Amino acid sequence: VWPDSSVHYIRGLANVERDTMGKAIRMIGTNWDITDIKKTEKQLQYMNKELEAFSYSISHDLRAPLRAVNGYSQILMEDYGTTLDAEGQRICKIITNEAARMNRLIDDLLSYSRLNRSEMYFSLIDMKSLALTVFNELTQFGSAKPIEFLLGDLPDVVGDNVLIRQVWVNLLSNAIKFTSKTEHPKIEILGEETE
Repeated sequence: VWPDSSVHYIRGLANVERDTMGKAIRMIGTNWDITDIKKTEKQLQYMNKELEAFSYSISHDLRAPLRAVNGYSQILMEDYGTTLDAEGQRICKIITNEAARMNRLIDDLLSYSRLNRSEMYFSLIDMKSLALTVFNELTQFGSAKPIEFLLGDLPDVVGDNVLIRQVWVNLLSNAIKFTSKTEHPKIEILGEETE
């Protein structure tokens, strides 16, 4: 406690000096006032709790209408599938697939919000397959110009699938956005292993 009654946190580091008999005679070291660091840590803990609460709220609020969309599209296919033309059936299938993808995104959001208090899940990731899957998801509704997508060999990696997938979403979204402005859109991806 400081003279003004404020509470401070101190971190110290010291070495003990001993005489020839091994008896401790004094300590020499340094003290740091880490009060501001402690305050920042408390703020971050509070913000992390708020983020987690927000994530769970978003998860609950999004899943209910998502279940409704998925349920109604399945009813539409079961009850009226024979009267729908090929395009109508294709659109219903897209709705169902996108509802499932949205559900996975919600799961990923919850997993990401828990990263501050849990370990990442490492596994072997087939990067080529993951990159192709993400590209197909991002372009399944088509674009003004068809994009030539060249996917070379990519080495497998060990990492957290949720985070690596997000890396591909970010990279390919940007590539699609900026490549689509060119006359002949083309995206090429390849990788190599070195020492």
